[in-house]
Amino acid sequence: MLEESSSEAWRLRYGEEAPSGLPDLGRLLNHRSVRDFADQPISDVILQALVAAAQSAATSSNLQLWSLISIQEPTRRKQIAELCADQDQIHKAGVFFAMVVDNARLKAAAERVGED
Repeated sequence: MLEESSSEAWRLRYGEEAPSGLPDLGRLLNHRSVRDFADQPISDVILQALVAAAQSAATSSNLQLWSLISIQEPTRRKQIAELCADQDQIHKAGVFFAMVVDNARLKAAAERVGED
């Protein structure tokens, strides 16, 4: 965890001084994501558990308006990485999933109640 103040974190992130009266957002503004993946295989049991956990997360109206696509074929992963600023984690992660918006569930729910 980085220890800079909220004002300093704001300045580093946005390149300008924080607004006057900025509340202490500490952990929110200091949050960083570090993506460094091991090259170890991930078992099917672990993958199944992770997908189940993602599917159990709360969403608006509990519609889960997303689908998960497993992309493991190296050529496809390379093409996707290139479309995404050649992100190293797409090349190196043991498993790569793409999450996509999926309105099919919303459409089905609307049709059940007679809406477009």
